[in-house]
Amino acid sequence: MSTTEQMVANLFRKLLPGCIVLESNYYPIGSSLKNCAENDLIVIFDDHIFIIEVKAGSYTYTSPVYDIDSHMSSLKTLVGKADSQAVRTLNYLKSSKIAKIYDKNKNEKFSIILNDYIEIATFCITLDNFNEFAAKAEKISFLTLNDTTIAISIDDLRVYQNYFESPSRFLHYIKQRKRAAKNDRLSLNDELDHLGMYIEHNVYSITANNMAEGKLHWHGFRENLDEYFSSLFNGLGGVKKPEQEIPTRLIEILDLLDKNSIKNRSSLAIYLLDLASDAREELSSQIDYMLQRQVEVGRMLISSTFGDVRYSLLCHQDSLKKLTDDYVRDYILSTMVINQEESRLELHLHFSKDKRLTDLEFRYWSDSDIPSQRIEELKVKGEEYAESRIMSYKRQKGLKKIGRNEKCPCGSGLKYKKCHGR
Repeated sequence: MSTTEQMVANLFRKLLPGCIVLESNYYPIGSSLKNCAENDLIVIFDDHIFIIEVKAGSYTYTSPVYDIDSHMSSLKTLVGKADSQAVRTLNYLKSSKIAKIYDKNKNEKFSIILNDYIEIATFCITLDNFNEFAAKAEKISFLTLNDTTIAISIDDLRVYQNYFESPSRFLHYIKQRKRAAKNDRLSLNDELDHLGMYIEHNVYSITANNMAEGKLHWHGFRENLDEYFSSLFNGLGGVKKPEQEIPTRLIEILDLLDKNSIKNRSSLAIYLLDLASDAREELSSQIDYMLQRQVEVGRMLISSTFGDVRYSLLCHQDSLKKLTDDYVRDYILSTMVINQEESRLELHLHFSKDKRLTDLEFRYWSDSDIPSQRIEELKVKGEEYAESRIMSYKRQKGLKKIGRNEKCPCGSGLKYKKCHGR
């Protein structure tokens, strides 16, 4: 394996501790091992799989003003070729239920079931740092890159490794970076602008979509990162690391997910990190409220959100009797039925006596989980739970009445006068 590929492999090991890194991979072209194609790296972490091609060729140093053909040739060689090789590997993994990976001696070394992975990304990683072109490679007209492809230099990957201390947050950034690559309205000068815009706007492709029409050129998002990394390089310190604002309770959850091998933990982390600032604050505040309120009433509660963000939260405390699985299941399914929801997250958080998070479980429910023979029964239960949520809302807010034009606390999304205020 080349030195450059080894460097890339080691950087991913630092970014995703405990990940599986498959190096110098071979797979058959067609049905026979007589002719094999090669892949540089495959990185597997929880429910994510990255297919990586590394290119160590030199990028032309002549000015594009005087030699545009040379620049186009370099991009096609270093990015275009790497992308086509990564896509070829991806297509092989898609071609059978169980795709076998071999070493150079054609000995089987790993099997991949692509359907087991929620997130797939292909990377073109170059030794040379041609940042202004790499950041826009996905949108250069003479390059047709795959939708899952991110083109970066090894220096960009080093920046990731020096910036991200949490695997969950790195994976969330990669998801947003993929979205940005497909968004024609986003044009950024380099990879640090992508990272800076992520820090500032989180799901930053949506930010671009909400702006005025036409392609927009974004500048200045790397300035705080430049200042931070410059202070580290010069040994000065004292410059705060630019980071997203994340409430303490949410950080607790993310830290627990990073430190434990909970299956599909990355999907939960990404779900939570996708939340807007107000939704993050609401989750954090609701956890604190439930931990206090449950002790006051002497029983466990269920807190639910509705609309675009749909989860049902349960906070377990040692002093309180656990709700039965049947009760929780019927509560969630009936809530989905009455609100005509396609999906809902069930999130269980376990706390110690001093209210520290010690464990969690979660499950995603879909409308296909709702038994058709129980629809009418669940509608009745759903209405009972809706009435209970309204009463709880009144107690929590100290209200005797709910304004007719306010949203109904039952979660329907309708105004109260058109829902339970009729």
